[in-house]
Amino acid sequence: MIPQPINFQKVRGIGEVLSDTFLFLKQEFKPFFTTIVYYAGIFIFLYAISGALYQSGVMKLQAGKLNNGGAETSGIFGMFANLPWKSLIAMILSSVVAQTLIMLLTFGFVKNYIELGSGNFTSKQVWTEARKLFLPSVGLFFLLALIMIVTLVTIFLPIYFSISLSLGFAVIVFERKGASAAVNRSAFLIKQNWWLTFGLYFLVSILIGVLGFVFSMTTLAIQMYQTFAGYNEWLSYVYLLVATITNLVNVTLYTSFYVAQSFYYFNLVEQKESPSLLARIQQIN
Repeated sequence: MIPQPINFQKVRGIGEVLSDTFLFLKQEFKPFFTTIVYYAGIFIFLYAISGALYQSGVMKLQAGKLNNGGAETSGIFGMFANLPWKSLIAMILSSVVAQTLIMLLTFGFVKNYIELGSGNFTSKQVWTEARKLFLPSVGLFFLLALIMIVTLVTIFLPIYFSISLSLGFAVIVFERKGASAAVNRSAFLIKQNWWLTFGLYFLVSILIGVLGFVFSMTTLAIQMYQTFAGYNEWLSYVYLLVATITNLVNVTLYTSFYVAQSFYYFNLVEQKESPSLLARIQQIN
């Protein structure tokens, strides 16, 4: 039985956004995740392994097994000096690239799904569009980071802007706008819907967090043992492997967040501008 196509371009409540997100992932599981793994997999893996190396280094530090010039480090400055900076920098950079690609590929997949229909496009088509938008998306990332840094002097403003400007990446893909225009467009769409948007993101994050916690239980158990029962070199290799797998799973889970964002983006567009209704009226005339 051929599954019924999902209509993105309609008004939805939060419940429908969540249920349709999981329905979409179920129906498009193989082509969607094939696209993600094939084109973003290397950067996801780099993030996973560098993150695991960083976590392992911090765990060693917490267990008091790092030395500085042969002497035991002490105090906050000693711990800061011995942080695994190379792993941390690699983790941050690979995270930015991986998350940007995941967002672009997810939104690009949805865009092709809407325009061409399920099964009528290839992963390469999604990638061809996504790579053209990579630099504008990185530009948006740094613009948002700058806004967050400037507003750090307050408590609420970073949270407010992180929600208000959160649809910027979706706007870049679905509407082909530049970084600054995407920021303005996102703020317009979410205006008067801030709390609803916050509620949706909170619920999706809780679901992802619960699933991620389940996969993280093994790493947490090893970390607690290494910290309080004494550091074991052999166990650290097991931790590195398990932490890498856990990071891979956690990053992949965030695809569901971006699918939910896609549904929510079109929900807001339909509420404010009703483009699909106007299109149907024009067809009738």
